[in-house]
Amino acid sequence: MVDEIKAEVPAMMRHLSDDVRGEILELLKGALLQDSIEVGSAGKSGIVKCYFNADKPEEAEARIKGAVALLVKHRDSVFKNGD
Repeated sequence: MVDEIKAEVPAMMRHLSDDVRGEILELLKGALLQDSIEVGSAGKSGIVKCYFNADKPEEAEARIKGAVALLVKHRDSVFKNGD
């Protein structure tokens, strides 16, 4: 189904700007990310929710690691500012 979408979408969107086409394609990719995990604690270190496709474990692990890295980076910056 994904290949069918990729084949049809560009033809349907030829009249749209590159930016709009890019946003639509990103939304379509996001629709394929149906699985999610929440990492962290809202009361202690903050929490992040990461969406992924469990059928692709390597990609899922990379997405989760990236989300956790962003959580840690931004959590630390908040505490450094005295909040």
